[in-house]
Amino acid sequence: MTTGQAALRRRETTGWTVVENDTVWLARGDRDEIGVTDTELAILEAAPHVALKTIPDAAHFSITDAPHAVAELVVELLAYDER
Repeated sequence: MTTGQAALRRRETTGWTVVENDTVWLARGDRDEIGVTDTELAILEAAPHVALKTIPDAAHFSITDAPHAVAELVVELLAYDER
């Protein structure tokens, strides 16, 4: 079992909410100044219903850095069908 899987099993998600039945999209700019620790990344990667989305050419305020890319991601999310 990986560290991330163990943390999920114990619900030690460092304040992150894990949703078990729905897919959660976590989007962040590829130049985001707010880092993700290795432990947080392991937890996210171990979560079966979490999809990490990277917004190119964007920092923490992705909507102002890359509004077109954020809009495309929103359209993709609205069209997303888990089945």
